[in-house]
Amino acid sequence: MTPRAGLLLVAAIGLGSRALGAAVLRPPGGLIRQEPSVMAANVNAGLGFIHEQYGTMVYGLKEPGHIALLALLLRVFGDRDLPILVLQWTCGVAVAVLAAALTRRLTADAGAGLVAGILVATNPFLVSYDSRLVHSLSLDMLLFVVTVATNVWAVEPGHWTWRRAALAGAVTGVALWQRSLLLFGGLGVWAVAVLLSRGARLREAARAALWLLVAVALVFPWFVRNHQLIGRWVYTSDFAHVLWLGNNPHSNGTYTDDRGIRVIDHMDRAVFYGRISGKSETEQMDAFLELVKAWVREHPSAAAALVARKALAFVWFAPNIGAEYTRRETAAYMAWYVVLLALGMAGAWYLWRLGDPARRRRLALVGGAMLGIIALHAMVAINMKHRVPLEIVLSVCAGFYVARAWRAVRPEARLP
Repeated sequence: MTPRAGLLLVAAIGLGSRALGAAVLRPPGGLIRQEPSVMAANVNAGLGFIHEQYGTMVYGLKEPGHIALLALLLRVFGDRDLPILVLQWTCGVAVAVLAAALTRRLTADAGAGLVAGILVATNPFLVSYDSRLVHSLSLDMLLFVVTVATNVWAVEPGHWTWRRAALAGAVTGVALWQRSLLLFGGLGVWAVAVLLSRGARLREAARAALWLLVAVALVFPWFVRNHQLIGRWVYTSDFAHVLWLGNNPHSNGTYTDDRGIRVIDHMDRAVFYGRISGKSETEQMDAFLELVKAWVREHPSAAAALVARKALAFVWFAPNIGAEYTRRETAAYMAWYVVLLALGMAGAWYLWRLGDPARRRRLALVGGAMLGIIALHAMVAINMKHRVPLEIVLSVCAGFYVARAWRAVRPEARLP
C-alpha cells in the first residue's frame, strides 16, 4: 500500500465511523442544538453574537468563528442537519489525515502514520460529537493540529527566520478567532523553543515576541468590538464564569458534580440572585472574579489542591466522568483511553530513546504545546472533551509503538 493509499484508507475509516455514529447516536429529532446554534440564529436575525446567560443578554460569550460558520450554513441551507454534518465530518476526517501525514513525517514510518490516523479517525469523542451534536470539536482539533505543526515548523533549527515566526503568528491569529486556548498551546511551543536555543535564546525570544504580536494583532478587532459593546478589553466575557466553575467551594474541577448536577446549582441562592442573576454582563464578570479571589484567599491550600486535581484529571479521569453518558458508553471510553495512554506513553518513550536529536526536539516542542493547554485547564475548569488534543498526541506516539511491535512479532509482515 502506498502512502497515498494509506491516507485514503484513513479518510474512508473516518467517514465510515461517523456514518455509523450518526446511525446509532443521532437523536430521533436530529442533531442536538446548543449555545452556538442559538447565537448563529441571533446573528441571522440581525441581533449579533449575543446569548442569554443567567438572566441577561451577553455580547462576548464565545469566540465568533464557529458561530459565523453556522450562521452562514443556516442562511444558505436553512436549519438542516446535512450541511452541518458535512462540515463536522470534513473537519474530523481532515484531523485524522493530517495526524497520519504528520506522524509519518515525525517518525519516518508510514505504518506508524497509518495506525495514528486510524486512531484519530475513530476517536470516541470526535466521532460522538460529529454525529450527535452541532459542535466545533473537530474544527477545534483541526486548528490545534495545524497551529502546533506550524509553530513547530517555525522553530526548526537552521530556519530561524523572522518570516517563519510571522507566518506562524498569522496562522495562530486566524485560529484564535475560533478557539482562544490555542494561544496557550503556541506559547508552550515557543517557551520550549527558547529554552532549547542555547546560544541564541535572545534571538529566539525576539522571534517568539514577533509571533505573539502578529497572532494578537490579527484577533485584536474582536477585542475592540467587545470593548465597544461591553466596555472591557476581553476576548470572551465567559472566561470569568469558567474560571469560577473550576475554582469554588462546590467544584470538583469540572462543570458538574458526579451526578451531572451543574456547579451553579450548588451555589447559595442569595448570592446567585443577589450578585449574578439578572445583572449586567460586566457585573456578572466582576462577581465571578470576586468569588474566585475570595475562595483562593480564604482556602489557599484547597485551591492549590484543586488545580493539581484538574491537571491530573486532564491526563486521567475527571470526577464527573459518565455523568452525561450511559454506563456502557463510559466503560468503553475508559477502557479505550487506558489502552491509548499506555501505548502512547510507550511510543513516546521509544521515540525519545531511538530518535535523533531533531526528532527529540520536535517531541519536546509538542510536549510544550500540551503543557500549555494543560496549564490553562488546570486554572479554569476541565471537561473530558478538552483533552482530545492529548488523545491526538497519544495517538501519534501509539502509532509508532504499534508499528514497531507489529514488526517485532511478525518481521515478515509489512505495514504500508
